[in-house]
Amino acid sequence: MKKILTIIILSSIFSGCNYPEPIKDLLRLWISPTPVVKKEVNEEVHKIEPPSDSAITMSNAEILKEMIQDIFQNQLVEFQKSTFNSLMSSMNQGASIEGLYHGLIVGEEYRDLESKSSKASPEVIKYFVSEMSELQLGMKSPTIFSKESVKNLQTIDYPVGLADPKNPDESGVLMGGAEIKDFGKDGPDSLVFGDEEKPEQKVKTSPTPIIKPLSKEVQELTKNPKQEIADLMLKNFANANQYTIKRVLCEEVMNKMEELKRLPSELAKWYADFMVRTAKSNVDFGHPQRNSADYSFYYNLANIKSFDRLKWEAVNRYQRILNHFN
Repeated sequence: MKKILTIIILSSIFSGCNYPEPIKDLLRLWISPTPVVKKEVNEEVHKIEPPSDSAITMSNAEILKEMIQDIFQNQLVEFQKSTFNSLMSSMNQGASIEGLYHGLIVGEEYRDLESKSSKASPEVIKYFVSEMSELQLGMKSPTIFSKESVKNLQTIDYPVGLADPKNPDESGVLMGGAEIKDFGKDGPDSLVFGDEEKPEQKVKTSPTPIIKPLSKEVQELTKNPKQEIADLMLKNFANANQYTIKRVLCEEVMNKMEELKRLPSELAKWYADFMVRTAKSNVDFGHPQRNSADYSFYYNLANIKSFDRLKWEAVNRYQRILNHFN
């Protein structure tokens, strides 16, 4: 409609119709649209620049340096520059922190330290047992350990008077001074105590009392899964060295986090609880924010940091605490 009216008015103006000048000015203003002024938007204000390559390289170098110091406890006099540069190159090309960590743990340098180190201190063993029972409690697939499956463990020191049944000492002494003798394939007829063989004596015995088994309900009430885990860990790792303890504990915390990975909210809750609990150990974790015991801070961090970085933060926690005991 406006287009038609515009054509009619223009025709009347240019066909010789003599409108007063004020009317003509109004008509021209109505016909000519108001110019639209485009506002210049400063796109740079809303543009988020990704970190530069140099910033990423610097961050990777700091993480790698920290990893080497934590893992080896400054036991390496010199970490070859070529090896460091090779690891840096891998990180800059996208290698995960966890992958580099495993590479250092299975490397020759770490295995050498683990095989030659002496038994860990009682404080380290106590902390390890406590933390393993915390980690494995509620896990769907906790790692099953035994004396055979744990590498680089020393032999158990049996109490005086009790030798390892599989490896008796030179005197052949077993429990209570009993001797072990080779009785051939038919087996022993009796155990020999001391130098003299004593004849068998008949001893009057009273009837064996009948003990009723506990009901299932009572058995469930008396169970303590956390204590059972702790007892098993103490049994298998009582004589482990510092480097074995660190390797096993850090591996299990990563396994725990893998189980929680599919439940981000549960992972965030667990991570915040874990970081707050370990922050109370009065150990310097290398940064003021790491030393904080703020639950909200760690919970929010778990929702924005990469899973790979969260794993390293948890591993770094254990590495520094166990190093502190030493």
